[in-house]
Amino acid sequence: MNSAENTVLAYFDAFNRSDVERIVSLFTEDGTVMADETPTVTGHDQIRSTYKGAFESICVHFECVIEKVVAEGNMAMVRAHATGSITMLSTNSTNSAPQHRELFVLCQTDAGWKITDYIFNII
Repeated sequence: MNSAENTVLAYFDAFNRSDVERIVSLFTEDGTVMADETPTVTGHDQIRSTYKGAFESICVHFECVIEKVVAEGNMAMVRAHATGSITMLSTNSTNSAPQHRELFVLCQTDAGWKITDYIFNII
């Protein structure tokens, strides 16, 4: 089975490829995404809609650095930070993105580690 850390790395790989369905598959059915100054997104339908909307206007390339992994039983926490670039599709202009702090809470399921909560903010 994949480790919680591998699930987070798979998330960033899918994020960098704008692969909405792969991103959704990494979350539990009731998974949440919480970001600065935006409403909490809960469940596959809202996660799909949010990422689809984002990828209609931007393309990203983020490098993820895992800082800490804590796993106990069927739960895990992965703390990371990410830096990279964002391309605005309307202008095809690319700029450096501010650094993001990332916190993933995951649970072990029959299908492997899945994200239950994803929280990030820009620093």
